[in-house]
Amino acid sequence: MTKQMNLRQKRPIQAVMFDLGDTLFEPLPRSHVEENLSIIAAETPLQTTTPEMLNLFRATRANLEIELSKTGFYLHRTFIAKVISRLFDSMGHPLPTKLVHRFCDAQRDAVVSHLRPRPDCFETLAHLREMGFKLAIVSNIDNEWFDPLRSKWRLDDFVDVCLSSESARSCKPDETIFAKACALTSVTPVDTVFVGDSQLNDFFGSENVGMHPIWYDGNEQSVDGSVVSPRVTSLLGVIREVQLFLRH
Repeated sequence: MTKQMNLRQKRPIQAVMFDLGDTLFEPLPRSHVEENLSIIAAETPLQTTTPEMLNLFRATRANLEIELSKTGFYLHRTFIAKVISRLFDSMGHPLPTKLVHRFCDAQRDAVVSHLRPRPDCFETLAHLREMGFKLAIVSNIDNEWFDPLRSKWRLDDFVDVCLSSESARSCKPDETIFAKACALTSVTPVDTVFVGDSQLNDFFGSENVGMHPIWYDGNEQSVDGSVVSPRVTSLLGVIREVQLFLRH
């Protein structure tokens, strides 16, 4: 057994950190993404969208996320711009820069206006705080997206630290963003649980720096046929898993 594994068994959990989008908050409803795609398509020879376009958008996004995960840091706006550009390039209709920017703005506005916490979000955070844990939100998002959500939902009332990838100059699964989150909460990785929906960015990223990862599988489905453990399908399930960590 490695020295790190021994430490992770003996040291108590002091902090619980969460991803934001698709973890603490529900996914953006597909209707808003479809609407934004339709607005852009109307400015091209396509004129309209098809049901397959949203699926292709999601697949393009997932593939690009894997590619960019190797770079260490990128702006979320750059990521969305690359997704929409690659999507329309693949359909033979490259977008002018102004339409790319229009889509990025529309996506940001939709997220700020329509993203909602999961029903058990604040109950879970409140319970964990009562248990004495330091809490943090660590998100691969730009401040122009994160700050309005942070203010609108008063996230600072529920957690000790909110850290965006833009502020950290690092994107999960890069080690730097996890290290900065730990520094801000005055904990070490081995004392920390990290909860997120992305196996690549959240689970394996946090595990690689010595944290205790929990995969939030809100859709109750595996990614590429793989299932990692521990796995929860509700935020309240995190409380149970943290209690299990404390017993070991």
